[in-house]
Amino acid sequence: MTAFVLNVNGRSREMSLAPRVSLADALREGCGLTGTHLGCEHGVCGACTVLLDGQPARSCITFAIACAGAEITTIEGLDDDELAGELREAFRRRHALQCGYCTPGMMISARDLALRLPLPDDRTIRVGLSATSADAPATSASSRR
Repeated sequence: MTAFVLNVNGRSREMSLAPRVSLADALREGCGLTGTHLGCEHGVCGACTVLLDGQPARSCITFAIACAGAEITTIEGLDDDELAGELREAFRRRHALQCGYCTPGMMISARDLALRLPLPDDRTIRVGLSATSADAPATSASSRR
């Protein structure tokens, strides 16, 4: 076990974990923040997306220990965020919630797109909310990795 500190949602949390523990598992099991969901556990589906120093990151493929000293924001950390509130309402209004499992990751990705791209077109939004980078052209799944 290795001892380190994670800064999650503005709060320092002391952790003692094996170096191979994912950030997603550390957040869910070590911090009790269950809004970060595990889906594919390969970084493809986006259900585990969190903000790492303000940038979206797949927490299922990120080692928790690698995040020591970084600022981590989960969906719970966006409870009072005005833009996240507007997006929650838009998701509700447009029935974008479906089962809700991937919603936290989609909310974080949508918020990032809204902040980075003031007037994105439909294609940019679709790519940005998929497993590809918003800046990369849509390509086959094997070239996205």
